[in-house]
Amino acid sequence: MPLTGHDGIDRQDGGALRSRKTTNISTEYDLSMKCLNDYGHDKNQCELYFQNYRYCRKFWSVIKSERKKEGIEPVLPPPEEREDVKKKYLPHLKDV
Repeated sequence: MPLTGHDGIDRQDGGALRSRKTTNISTEYDLSMKCLNDYGHDKNQCELYFQNYRYCRKFWSVIKSERKKEGIEPVLPPPEEREDVKKKYLPHLKDV
């Protein structure tokens, strides 16, 4: 699992670097952090953002698992394919 530093760069096993902007949940993460900054780190004010982040993270975890079972590579779809993946899977994963 990547560790994100204060500079927004994910450090993965083996020392590989990946910009957080290329990950599937970067928008939700950014919105959560913006909310915390806007509300003086009052987590109660940002609960909806946190719920959305958790839902999004879980959704993409399910997608990665399904794609792995189906032998689809890469297991995390590239950014240009994500809208199609959401259209395909979201109607079936309402209770994620």
